[in-house]
Formats: sequence, structure tokens, C-alpha cells
Amino acid sequence: MSILSTHEIPRKEELTESFAIYWDMRRKRDDEVKFKAKESWDKLLDLGTKMMEAYYHWMSEQGMPKHEDIIAVEQPFQVSIGDMDLVGVVDLILRDSRDENLFHLIDHKTAARKYDDFKIASDAQMTCYKFLLDSSGYLPDGAQMTLNYDVLLKTKEPKVERYSTVRDEKAISRFLKIARSILHAIDEQVFYPIPSWVCGDCPFRGLCEKY
Repeated sequence: MSILSTHEIPRKEELTESFAIYWDMRRKRDDEVKFKAKESWDKLLDLGTKMMEAYYHWMSEQGMPKHEDIIAVEQPFQVSIGDMDLVGVVDLILRDSRDENLFHLIDHKTAARKYDDFKIASDAQMTCYKFLLDSSGYLPDGAQMTLNYDVLLKTKEPKVERYSTVRDEKAISRFLKIARSILHAIDEQVFYPIPSWVCGDCPFRGLCEKY
């Protein structure tokens, strides 16, 4: 059920019904899932449905993409950086409906709060995607590209915000230097804890706490 497969825009009810069916399948199969405080299968189903509806309404206001404007969905890229391959999967690439030489790279996110300017400008994932597309030759010569985060906020009343950003050659050069430094550290087995908000769910938390 997608614009690519059917050439038609699915109804909101079709999407939420499919989500509910899939959610119920996972519930029956994954009966040992551990939830955070105040979370449950039913509460997260309700939140997920509201988030899907919010995104559907937002996309309707923005203008649903036509089949011919969808260049790629979940498109994998792989580029060599020295002895290693850098691999990434881009969520969505659209061709601008008014300018066939303009493309929009979109990364879908969910978040509990709005992104701040620093994160938008410095997030390494978008820098990685820009490098992968530029290096792969996936887009035609001379193509222009915008970089966008579509962030679905998990607030009481979910809403969507789009953050557009840019990455220049200096940002890409810095990203590659950091990537190569990290690879070198891994080769030398140099590991150290980096405490952050993700520690609570990190599967390696036990190892970190031994340092």
C-alpha cells in the first residue's frame, strides 16, 4: 500500500488500519517486550495512530508527492573511505514538481522535543547522506539538492516540523576526518564511555559501567 506500488494516494484510514493489524501481530509475537514507565501496547498503539494521522494531515497540506516525483524510498548507498565502506540508507528522495533539476532528500525522524539550531546544522547523519549522494553519482550531473528533516514530534497532540539545512565541503571534510579517526580507534581497540540520554536503552550499558 504505497504511492509507488499503486500510483494512488492511500486513504488515512487504510494506513491506520494496516498499522493496527501489524501492531497486533507484533504484540502476539513479542510478548516479552519491556516498556518504560507509563507505556503499554495499547498506549503506544494510540500514540502511533495519532502520529500517523498528524503526518498524513501535514503531508496533505504540503502536497502529497506524485508517483513520478518519487525517485527513491529507503535507498541504500555504499562508498569506500579507505579500507572501509561507508553505508547509509536514505529515507526518501523526491524530484521537485516545478524544477526537474532540483531534488529533495528527506530523513524521517520522531522526537520528544523540537530540534535546536545546533543539531540541525551539525548532525552527522545528514552530512553522511550528502557525501554518499555526491560520491555515488546517483543524481544527474548538475542536480541541485535540498537536505531536510521531517520530524514527527511525540507531543500530547503530535505534530510535524520540517527542518532544512545545508552541508558544504568543509562539513563533509570534517565528517570524513572524524570517521577515519573513529575507525582507527576501533582498530586499536580504544573504547571509552560517552554518557548521553540514550544510555538508558543502550545494550552496552553494562560494559560502559565497568570503566
